[in-house]
Amino acid sequence: MTQQMTFNLATLAILLLALALQACGGNEGVEGDGRRPDGSAGGDRAQAARGIPEALFAQDGRPSRVARQPPPGLALRTAAGLYATTAQFEWEALTVEPYTVLVDVDQHATAAVAIEKTLADFRWSLDGARAAHYVRAAELPRALAVADALTAAGLPLVFLVVDGALS
Repeated sequence: MTQQMTFNLATLAILLLALALQACGGNEGVEGDGRRPDGSAGGDRAQAARGIPEALFAQDGRPSRVARQPPPGLALRTAAGLYATTAQFEWEALTVEPYTVLVDVDQHATAAVAIEKTLADFRWSLDGARAAHYVRAAELPRALAVADALTAAGLPLVFLVVDGALS
């Protein structure tokens, strides 16, 4: 009887593992930026089904093609040319929190204060060069000005946080 139970438990475990692998959708043949080696979209539907936004960084750690594409309808462009949605920022904050810095311009008295504080934090940080800064504000031109000032000051990864189709 014990041998029969062991066999049934092993069979059940194998079936559950197979179901779990089938349910995850997999990303076979997909690069770190969510694209197949031939440049076509791959794994995006499975990724989206799991609630994971498109990757902002490729496997080599550099910004992905997704991060370099301004959203449709956005007339403004940043000097760094890096863009993220709130969902992408939140995913980065969740997965690589120590290297994700939010610059919420509206939380400072002026844009100049936001820039000054961010630069001061950057200078004193041990891992500042590895950190990605995400700039947001209620008024997009204000966030853009801060993002460009931070890029001009030498911060290596400055993203403008934008959402949806902008008019």
